[in-house]
Amino acid sequence: MAGADIEIAGALVHETPRAILFSDKGEEASAVWIPRGAVRALHPTGRDTVITLRGGQKRRVAAVIITVSEHTAYQKGLI
Repeated sequence: MAGADIEIAGALVHETPRAILFSDKGEEASAVWIPRGAVRALHPTGRDTVITLRGGQKRRVAAVIITVSEHTAYQKGLI
């Protein structure tokens, strides 16, 4: 699947120097790790969002818009 870059809104669940844990469904259980090298852009929206953790607790995290290739989004199950 080749193609253009796409933007996806979601939650920045966690980040490391090498990757981000991103959820577009508001649940930690459905979050995916995306290597930083595959993230073309990460734009904080300036707002927070609430995600549901695996144990059922809620946590406030940053709402973001990421730009990734269509291929990466497809590989990670985001489209």
